[in-house]
Amino acid sequence: MDHYKTGNHNYITKECLCRIIAKQSNVVDCMDISLMYAIIQSCYIKHNIAIHGNPRCIEAIKDTRNFLAHVPSPRISKSEFDTRWAETEQAILEIGSSLGQYFAKVNQKKIEAFKRNDVSIEGIKGIIENNIDEIIKKKLQTFIEDQRTNAVTFKDEISEQLFKYKEEMKIEIRNLIFEVKQDAVAPCDIEKTFDSPGPRNNATACGVNVEETEEGNINATKRRVEWKLATPSTWNLPEIKDTLKKCSAQLRQWFEIENVFVGSLVIKTLVQQNVLDNREEFRASVHLFLEKFVEVCRINADVPTVIKVDLIIELGEFEKEDIRKESAELDLEMGVPVAEQIIDDSVNKAQVATGKVISMISHKTYFARLGHATYQLIPNMIRELLAHFIHPNTLYETVNKNYYLAHRLKSVDWKIIHDVRETGYRDLDYPLIYTIIRNCLPFIQPSKGWDYPVNPQPHETSLGDDIERCRRYRNLIIHRLNTTVSYQELNEFFSELKSVARRFEIVLGKEPNEFVSQFDVLKTCSMDEDI
Repeated sequence: MDHYKTGNHNYITKECLCRIIAKQSNVVDCMDISLMYAIIQSCYIKHNIAIHGNPRCIEAIKDTRNFLAHVPSPRISKSEFDTRWAETEQAILEIGSSLGQYFAKVNQKKIEAFKRNDVSIEGIKGIIENNIDEIIKKKLQTFIEDQRTNAVTFKDEISEQLFKYKEEMKIEIRNLIFEVKQDAVAPCDIEKTFDSPGPRNNATACGVNVEETEEGNINATKRRVEWKLATPSTWNLPEIKDTLKKCSAQLRQWFEIENVFVGSLVIKTLVQQNVLDNREEFRASVHLFLEKFVEVCRINADVPTVIKVDLIIELGEFEKEDIRKESAELDLEMGVPVAEQIIDDSVNKAQVATGKVISMISHKTYFARLGHATYQLIPNMIRELLAHFIHPNTLYETVNKNYYLAHRLKSVDWKIIHDVRETGYRDLDYPLIYTIIRNCLPFIQPSKGWDYPVNPQPHETSLGDDIERCRRYRNLIIHRLNTTVSYQELNEFFSELKSVARRFEIVLGKEPNEFVSQFDVLKTCSMDEDI
């Protein structure tokens, strides 16, 4: 509070507030947490000037910010996270409450939405862009760089697990040439129902019949190897199958036969883990098994023939568990969609081991995308439609003239409508917008009217039909009990919503794909890939 002081040559040694003029363009958005706290502390708290709310709430948020700014690495324990989150959430809600019940509810909804959605690399980039706190921005940027490094490592580890058994070899047995392609991925979904003892007749795998030729459980030292032979038309497959069943003991020293498939010839076998671990021993076992196969099945080896053989080696439980754990850790660190992107790069060309990709891609991510479309994209389009027909400056008078709405709307709705002159339509949620359009714009009607028992049909594409269509899609997604959404379902939803978006673009005179592109980005984003 002292006046400024000068020293030699009128050099200012101590500044004074009287020499500082605040820029007229200053707004709260240009201040970080530390500056806002300093202003409130200096101008109010230190001078015992009353303010709304508890100052401790501001301190709690500042403390969390300082903790994040000074933590040595971008990693904290679950217990630390839970404690900090609870304190910060409570502080935010108390501040909201001090401004009014409406603000408390708005903040609560935002927090709940934030809890539900994974924060991905792209999401963190958005936080960085909208954050003016340079220290926090630097921390988050470091986090992104660390995760990208982890992603490369993770991808290499998965590739190593999947392809360590990948090899090709050529085996000549007289005039027969077996071109053996060895891999650790399965091209089709073969049933894994042969672990239990006892015959299983009429079982089916890959569309062909299968019969067990060996009984007994698998122990931890054995691994499954599936042989798929592209057999010549001259081979008698039923006879070969019977022979393999009868003579399986002669082949057991190399590979123990479990099942034989007919159609093409598919032989399901077991092999000792130590044989797989020794490359030369495994190659020798393959060679000797094929030699014995030709011998016992009396295959004509005098006719020059090339036979392609696919060897599918099942990953061991420890290898599959390693991939699951690494994937789960990456999901926690980077958000499911980032792991999804990495997996796509590594294994989208085939299925792993059991015939199914080890589930690393969370279908809940697709539900989150639908949620984003429901809570963000659809309401944004409808807001623009409302603005197209009713200017924000006239909304209050328009609604007030409507007898039905004047007696039906709640006080909180009237508060939002009253504030539209200053804030625009950004705070209007979908149900309120829908109610206003339905009651204040009588020229907009679905083909069969509002609330018709049957959904609008594909040929019904009026503006009213599309607004009603959006409402029903929204309700379907919001009230869906199952949060697992398949990629096919996501495609179907987005295809319908994009068609609606195109028609909205025409009504509003938008550039082509201005709305549609948002759904395309959301569908392929790398939360990409989260919301």
